[in-house]
Amino acid sequence: QAMRSEADVLIIEKKYAEASDRLEGLQMLLMKERRLQDALKVSFEIEEVAAKASERRSPWHYVRIGEVHLAMGHTDQYFEWVEKAIRERSFSRTEYFRDKKLDVLRNDARFKKLEDDCAAGLGVGREARDFEVTLLDGSPFRLSAQRGKVVLIDFWDVACGPCIREMPNLKAVHRDFKDRGLEILGISLD
Repeated sequence: QAMRSEADVLIIEKKYAEASDRLEGLQMLLMKERRLQDALKVSFEIEEVAAKASERRSPWHYVRIGEVHLAMGHTDQYFEWVEKAIRERSFSRTEYFRDKKLDVLRNDARFKKLEDDCAAGLGVGREARDFEVTLLDGSPFRLSAQRGKVVLIDFWDVACGPCIREMPNLKAVHRDFKDRGLEILGISLD
């Protein structure tokens, strides 16, 4: 009840992003308590409130609506909503499909199609588009010039703690595999 009240106050104050976060917490709690009709209602409300917070619409909202339907035993609606997340909102988290809670769907041909569509959206199996960037030393780096090598592109930001903590590991991987053709390109998003 407290989460609901907090969300309502935030909506009145037009603090939509914060209200959406509170509603997501409420939705998870309702799912845990198996109050699935209420969870579905809150899922749609999250979608409405989030739309007021940002033009960018999260694919996760559609996935969560699908998950509530799945918990209710509405398999067709689950597939419908996750397909919309992939098609309309570029859902690209392929690891999502390895979640154990989805084991009940693995033998359904629609599940494999969702997984394949998600991977295709990322470009899995296709050649990467060529690009060129200027390195810190001023020299050009062109992806097509790396043909025959394995190129790992690390997108990071100086404000990203996990990104910074991962750098020693990337250096170690490069040290161990550079003689076998590994190149690592770090692109700082800041």
